[in-house]
Amino acid sequence: MIRIPYMLMLMIVLTGCATPTRTPSWPDGAAPPSLFRAEWRRSVDNQRVQAEEEYLLWVTRFYTGNGPVPGWLDMTEQVLARLPEEQHARIDRRLLELGGRIGAEWAKDNSVRRINTRLAGVWRDALLEALARGELDAYLDRLSADVDALLAGSLDDDAIRFERYYVDEFDC
Repeated sequence: MIRIPYMLMLMIVLTGCATPTRTPSWPDGAAPPSLFRAEWRRSVDNQRVQAEEEYLLWVTRFYTGNGPVPGWLDMTEQVLARLPEEQHARIDRRLLELGGRIGAEWAKDNSVRRINTRLAGVWRDALLEALARGELDAYLDRLSADVDALLAGSLDDDAIRFERYYVDEFDC
């Protein structure tokens, strides 16, 4: 039996813990990583609290989901599956563009970002409602305007509720 000295084994284990984790491979169908690298470089406030590698990890989680929470790509697939094929390319482009803008902000450190998980959940629920009502284009226009306003600082995230988009029939 080969004996490894305790200190050598401890150094090997600690070195493994100190090795930075690699960002997972880039998800197919996501906006290009160059878009997110550029956003990370533009956000000096975020650079102070979040390394680029960690930011890109959160971007991939936005697209692929995390555990039971589906990601943007799954949601896009579900939307497209419920639409006539002739609408797929146009809606896919719109969702790709919106996903890039939302994901770029959502992936930032909590202390910096203007788009959080609660907002993404509201938007997902309203998206499903818009799809059921056949109002997808109008909803995506409204969502895009709200994302712009949030990022510009002219809309407070507290204003984003499901009722902003649709009357919640269960509250009546």
